[in-house]
Amino acid sequence: MMQDTKPQKRPLAQWFFIAATIVLTAVLLAAGGQKLLGTEQMVALFDDIGLGQWLRFAAGFWGIVAAILLNIDKWRLIGGAMAVCICIGAVIAQLAFGQSILPAIILLAVSVLVVSADRRRHVLCTA
Repeated sequence: MMQDTKPQKRPLAQWFFIAATIVLTAVLLAAGGQKLLGTEQMVALFDDIGLGQWLRFAAGFWGIVAAILLNIDKWRLIGGAMAVCICIGAVIAQLAFGQSILPAIILLAVSVLVVSADRRRHVLCTA
């Protein structure tokens, strides 16, 4: 018998999940890269924080690690959880320095969405 070889259509929610993961990855790579490269803005920000430039390197390194893990299926949940923690830190820092928290809140929401969608996908796949 011949099997149906039509490609399966992806539901809209799956496309949204993929797009959210791509956006989150791009933002984490860009922000992590800026921190590691030592752009003026990042050096000044971490000077204002007052904990030293080691924190800038650590935040940049972990941001890039999170971005990489987001794109490895087995590690996506951990990468997303790391992104949530990084975003919470960004919200706290921006609140402490009187900056707008809107970008960090939006990124936090996307991070939570990616984590919850990935967790839900794994629960559905194993049921």
